[in-house]
Amino acid sequence: MLSRILFKLLSGYDNFELFGDALRYDFLSDRILNGNHDLDIVAFVNAPLYPYTIAFFKYVFSAHWQFALLAYHFILISISAVVIYKTSRLLFGSLPLAVISSVLYILYPLCLWYNATFTQEASFQSLMIL
Repeated sequence: MLSRILFKLLSGYDNFELFGDALRYDFLSDRILNGNHDLDIVAFVNAPLYPYTIAFFKYVFSAHWQFALLAYHFILISISAVVIYKTSRLLFGSLPLAVISSVLYILYPLCLWYNATFTQEASFQSLMIL
């Protein structure tokens, strides 16, 4: 989690700058909160659960929804790193290999990039690992 917090603080990017889909998911979550559950956007197939996830965080945390959603992403990724460590330890029976596996995951640039923005990748990646 510390690696994600440091990347977020040191990168200087907001939650929407790193990936264009973040604005689309924000727009769709606003539509959901307004009672419009049509997630169809021409020429784009949305992950149906993620706009609902953002809508949930907006509804529950109102003005603080961005912080809560980012914390949710970081918690999912932290749990994923632990699962990678444990899986690697179980498969290879080696503490150094397990540590290397989890550190590679933690510091992989694309993971840092996607986890610091509001896109489906953090949730999808974590659920795939779990």
